[in-house]
Amino acid sequence: MFKKALCLLILMTGFVASVCASTVKWLIAPKYDAISYFSETLFKCKIDGKSQLVDLKGQTLLPRAADSITDFSEGIALVLEKTNKHYKVVGFVKESDHSYLSINGNYYAGMYSFFSEGLIALADANTDLFGYLNDKGEMLPQEALHFNYPKARPFIKGWASVEQANKNQTTIYINKQGKTMNLNGFHRGKVVLGSSFNASGEALITYYGDDNAIIDTKGNINRKYKRLEGTTPVRICDFAFDENGRGCVAKPIPPLNEKMSIFSENGVFGYVEEEKTMVPAQFTYAGSFFANGCAIAAIDNKYGVLSLVEGDFKTALDLDKKVKNNKGYVFTLHIPPAIAQQAEIKFDNGDGILRPISLQDSTYKFSKKEKEFTIRAQITIDDLLLWDETIIRKPEELPFIIIGPSCDDTRANNNNLVKVKTIVKNNTENDVTVTCSFTANFDESTKNSFDKNSDLNPSTIIAAKKSEEFSVDIFVKKSEKVTVSVSIKIDGKQYKRQKEFEIRPVYSFQLNH
Repeated sequence: MFKKALCLLILMTGFVASVCASTVKWLIAPKYDAISYFSETLFKCKIDGKSQLVDLKGQTLLPRAADSITDFSEGIALVLEKTNKHYKVVGFVKESDHSYLSINGNYYAGMYSFFSEGLIALADANTDLFGYLNDKGEMLPQEALHFNYPKARPFIKGWASVEQANKNQTTIYINKQGKTMNLNGFHRGKVVLGSSFNASGEALITYYGDDNAIIDTKGNINRKYKRLEGTTPVRICDFAFDENGRGCVAKPIPPLNEKMSIFSENGVFGYVEEEKTMVPAQFTYAGSFFANGCAIAAIDNKYGVLSLVEGDFKTALDLDKKVKNNKGYVFTLHIPPAIAQQAEIKFDNGDGILRPISLQDSTYKFSKKEKEFTIRAQITIDDLLLWDETIIRKPEELPFIIIGPSCDDTRANNNNLVKVKTIVKNNTENDVTVTCSFTANFDESTKNSFDKNSDLNPSTIIAAKKSEEFSVDIFVKKSEKVTVSVSIKIDGKQYKRQKEFEIRPVYSFQLNH
């Protein structure tokens, strides 16, 4: 939670504050045990051991949560349901349009069940044998691609490595037409393991005698396999041969939003945008914002996804001139239009209690008797704290303080003069030019008047953090009421004050009859 202590300029037209160019809302409510990026445009959300996919509009893709969801391969992910023995394939999700296809067959996924060259190897749950289906969940007409194999690898470079269902567990390579590759230089049935082909068109096979060789897509032996110095050993169980021993490529995620960063306060986290607090600290976990405008965050260890909303929060506090003696105030609060309807506003008018309020034309009116007080405004949406501002009104910290007009003694001195003064205090860090103009309205006559030597329009420069006194003398001939007005001009702005005095000559008395 953050606070901004703002000194209010009551003498001026009011004080306005603007915090940042953006705020946030929950794209995905914080109710999940874990959330991760599934792709650049999808999130995988997990709760009670089940997973769901949610897009950047906050919409779920699956008809119900799944036990597991595979990564995308050729733009298709498998949605899986756990059975006693296996993970049954219940549907396909397409990355291109986020569509979901329900699979009616009784198939389960194996170690190499991902789409490659338009086909996927799945097992028949009744026989535990693998075959190949297309992206519509259909079996191809070629008999050789049906459920015939204890193990089956993906098609790469037009060929797939499959294990035959015989006692020797020999491996063969088949193409999409169902034809078998002739492994030149080998006796049929001798190959026991074979990887898929890599991007260079090479596969690693192992045959009886625990010897290895590298073949091409025509079945020719290119060379014996020998581990390259400084590389990770090739495992024959890897689906595709990689002589350099490189690992898997990480899933793509959106690029980072360089303007946004995370800060910590009292053990929780919040966000700043270019050094301005955008979201108060409240999260037990705060992930980075990405260029898509989203960030994974958690409150009380329940995860959700935040989405950026453009717009400004602006506040102002002004005197309510319609209230007698200026004891009323108008608090103005502007909320970004995209969240204005959902926003819940709470206001503390100085008694320490935050109460829900409603705004009328973006304003809220209240009264205070105290000259110095503290107010607080708080905005939430769905229990997400977006704005928490404290405003402190301290008269002694006003940029300019005007005292007077006043006089130390309303009785004239020996020269029949009454001195009236006004003090202007400059609390700013800059020198200012101040002009003071005096006028008087005498109650009964014009015999009493300003002394001819008085400067009725004095002007001077008041240094930073300094005060200046302006004064005039009134020549008094008789006791009389007078109203003295003073007009102060500071940096082009006008302020007026007036005071009524009952002035008396130096020798004045009242006879009792």
